[in-house]
Amino acid sequence: AFLSGWVDGIKANGYLAGVYGNPIPASSWLAGGSGYGALSRLPDDAWIAKYDSRVTTWGLTITDSAWTNDQRIHQYCCAGLYSEAWGGVTIAIDNDIEDADATGGNGPKSNYTFAPSTFDCLGSVAGYSVSNTDTVVGIYIDGNGFSHGYLYGADTGACAGIPDYPGSTSTSPFAVNDQGIVVGTYDSGNGFMYDSVRGRYTSLFCAPYGNFTPVGINDANQIVGVYWDSSFIEHGVLYPQCSSVDYPGTLYGTAYGGINGQGIVIGSYVDNNGGLNHGFTYNPATGVFSPADSLDYPAALGTYPFAINDNGAFVGAWQDYNGTYGFFYNASNGAWTDFVLDSAGDSTLAFGINDIVTITGASGGQPFLLLGLPN
Repeated sequence: AFLSGWVDGIKANGYLAGVYGNPIPASSWLAGGSGYGALSRLPDDAWIAKYDSRVTTWGLTITDSAWTNDQRIHQYCCAGLYSEAWGGVTIAIDNDIEDADATGGNGPKSNYTFAPSTFDCLGSVAGYSVSNTDTVVGIYIDGNGFSHGYLYGADTGACAGIPDYPGSTSTSPFAVNDQGIVVGTYDSGNGFMYDSVRGRYTSLFCAPYGNFTPVGINDANQIVGVYWDSSFIEHGVLYPQCSSVDYPGTLYGTAYGGINGQGIVIGSYVDNNGGLNHGFTYNPATGVFSPADSLDYPAALGTYPFAINDNGAFVGAWQDYNGTYGFFYNASNGAWTDFVLDSAGDSTLAFGINDIVTITGASGGQPFLLLGLPN
């Protein structure tokens, strides 16, 4: 009763209401129980204390269907274990990841400007994924033409090579999550998962499809990838379910590109008319795909979404007769922003995006970063 009245009073005076608690009472704010009554009017933001060392705002016992639009903070670590010095005084603090309003209006950010930069890590040629800890994963090519992986700190500039899969000559990582779990392929299309914290590889295999190429992973270690059938037609794969669902009606290929913390898959399919690529989202929990052509870059000959963040924003590439260009799609207002970063102006691909709209990709054979600055 008190909390309901407090939320109502705060909002009646024109302010946003944010509440701090652990996951058990937070769940009761929604449904009631454990000595709490369900709130008739939920707080705008929820700050959840759950010391699980997971640098994400999702999967916190409370349902992921509540507080979805930049409305969450997670206090993930660890009372008294981390210290910082300010003004000559050292204090013990907790660690948090924030995706919520500190002041001002609620909801997703409407507009962004982008600050571009390039980087080099072991001669890298592409950045494929960026986590919420600002860790970029990608590849570099050695003198013999074999690919190898790297991890790059977008905020620190730290660069480290990823050891090759044991016994392999080529390793290509394509995605990394907030726990440092990397997925990709080694040698001739064999899938792997690599724990970069423990230095441990695991081979990935789906019996119905054999080897598949993992291209995306979320913080729950749900993985998406692709495989090619005997007719060389591409299909999406969900792992660990080892299931495959094509875009409805397509005969010529479905490619899954990424998966966010809510389990929403982003990808592209080939139509049955002119053989053009179109973007889609897919919710495996409900089996629902986005409507045909609804996620196409305006006037593009082909649209290829590669990654989606927890706020529904996604990145990828679009094509016309002159070249390939990167794009950012802002789910809050349906606005598209394209990127042309190479000197020739015809070869930019945006491969990865995190929740704070840091984007990575490749342009002209060089990796790039774009820092999204909300207006």
